[in-house]
Amino acid sequence: MKRVFVLLLFIFVFSTSSCTFTKVKKTVTNPKKLEGKLTVCASTQDEASMKIVIADFKSEYPKVEIDLSLLDEEAVYNKLSTDLIGNNSEVDLVAIENSYLPGLLYKYPLGFVNLSDYISKKNYSSSNIELITSKNGIMAMPWYEDVSVLYYRRDIFKSLGIDPMTIKTWEDYLSIGSKIKEATMDKIRLVGLNFNNSNAFKMLLNQLNASYFDDNDKCILGKEKAITVLTLLKQLQDSKYVNGYTDNKSLVNLLKNDSIATIPYGGSLSGVIEKECPEESGKWGIIKLPAFEVGGNRAGFYSSTSLMVPIVSKNIELASEFVSFAGSDKNALLKINEDNKLMPEYAPAYDSLDFKKKSEYFAFQNINSILIDLDNQAMEVNYNNNYDEVNKMLLQAQKSVLFDNSVLRETLTQLMNKINNSLLG
Repeated sequence: MKRVFVLLLFIFVFSTSSCTFTKVKKTVTNPKKLEGKLTVCASTQDEASMKIVIADFKSEYPKVEIDLSLLDEEAVYNKLSTDLIGNNSEVDLVAIENSYLPGLLYKYPLGFVNLSDYISKKNYSSSNIELITSKNGIMAMPWYEDVSVLYYRRDIFKSLGIDPMTIKTWEDYLSIGSKIKEATMDKIRLVGLNFNNSNAFKMLLNQLNASYFDDNDKCILGKEKAITVLTLLKQLQDSKYVNGYTDNKSLVNLLKNDSIATIPYGGSLSGVIEKECPEESGKWGIIKLPAFEVGGNRAGFYSSTSLMVPIVSKNIELASEFVSFAGSDKNALLKINEDNKLMPEYAPAYDSLDFKKKSEYFAFQNINSILIDLDNQAMEVNYNNNYDEVNKMLLQAQKSVLFDNSVLRETLTQLMNKINNSLLG
């Protein structure tokens, strides 16, 4: 896998929790005798994948009882932070979106179990290892990454004479919005987007091989790449090409109600569409994201996730064994790829992916081949220890521009200056 990641510098600071550093040695002599109870915390988007791991783990170790707690992405981070500050938790391990990792390791350098004895570095990319490593060791287990694509309704495109292969740029994409809207009397809009979070913004910025910060950890949200991304989102919103959703439930409603023609998302949405909309088999397809310029990059990551064991876990050794299993069990990882189209970080599983299998639901399209190609082109970018705070500020700026008609360039420039002068200064 091709990965480019800015090396994160983790400086030892006093922890905001009262925790002490913990390293767990792999001491289980007979893994079959594993027993006990675990509580796993994950985001709702990880539900299907985590249930696969739990089922496989329980099959191997039937004496282990596992409860799964589901929250939205930001709530997982907030709960983890609260538990570490309070030095108490009902959660034994968490699946956390990688954007939050630098901040967690900076704020709570003593807050997580050192998993060095559970990870063979040769099985993960150097950028993975750099991301999860602090002065105290390897503090997380790489799990998966979700590659961005554009889903489209084959039947709608065909009825309107739109060839998806002609959509090479976002300008091409915008040009079909009015045709869809007018032909369907506004019953179907071009795209479904969630503006209650920054996922669309972050996905598009990643496509431009950028993040909120440059290589020197300075905020660049007032620079041209961020302005280009928010300009595209504003064009879609102002043209009334967007049907919005706010959570997984409303997203499923959009998919089932035939009210959108496309949706940009990670490969993981394929499993959701197939499960929730069985009656639409053969009606959906995927293409690469349009580029921002002719011949430009069409690859990017929607998200990526790792697993961590907080030291306030009540069953650290068992939690560490589960994390090791989740991050390196080929059968589970390949099933997650088959069902949810997520790319495993574990190299032996990645090398075993099926390049040729076609999806009957998606009109026998070879989805994995597209995703693997994109995964090899996409680049990791720098999300530093200030990501959480900056992301919240960005979300307010995004809402101000999209819904309150604030001047786009001025708003982002002011945001960037505020962050660099106060938060980062």
